[in-house]
Amino acid sequence: MGEMYEDLLRFFQESDLGSNIQFKFIDVFEDDLKGYDTPHTMFKNGFALPLVAVNGVVRFYGGISESRIYDEVKGC
Repeated sequence: MGEMYEDLLRFFQESDLGSNIQFKFIDVFEDDLKGYDTPHTMFKNGFALPLVAVNGVVRFYGGISESRIYDEVKGC
């Protein structure tokens, strides 16, 4: 998962949105999930990792499509 996150981070750093967004990687196997109720519930209910949230709302799961995430962020 960390490698996909790094690729996404690099993609956005090279985009026109690079200086306007913040990223946070949460390892569901290592990190404390307190305060992350929705992703924790989704993971427990079988939604495939990774979960990708935009403005605190999970928008994607099961993979990272840089272009789809870019379009979602650009539309905010």
